[in-house]
Amino acid sequence: MQRNITTEEVKLIQKIQLDILKEVDRICKSENIRYGIDGGTLLGAIRHKGFIPWDPDVDVITLREDYEKFYNASLRLMNNNKYFLQEERTDSYYRWGFTKIRRVDTNFVRVGQEHLKMQNGIFIDILIMDNVPDLSLIHISEPTRPY
Repeated sequence: MQRNITTEEVKLIQKIQLDILKEVDRICKSENIRYGIDGGTLLGAIRHKGFIPWDPDVDVITLREDYEKFYNASLRLMNNNKYFLQEERTDSYYRWGFTKIRRVDTNFVRVGQEHLKMQNGIFIDILIMDNVPDLSLIHISEPTRPY
């Protein structure tokens, strides 16, 4: 059954996404991995000093070399009882060309994806920036609280 999520549900999703983002930040800091935020996540951080109020989405960006370091570090350091790094190497049913970090104690399925066998749950996206010119990524030293 399809339904719109409520404002309260968006806030709860964003709170869980912030928790996931803190785990990504913890791993990246411990391994000196560069990353940044992008899209609506960056816009929300600047314009709203947190999340865009109606946007339950987080986009993290990194370069390929940093992503590979993050992937390997996550296998060693991520709290697997709480988080799941989802990509083609960790979930054979996963269908997208970018990574998601999911909270394993949640259930969140997007409309139209009910039939997919992949692991679900609230997530943030990790997007790899391949073939880009030299640039500086924005590093988040302390994620901004949306509340």
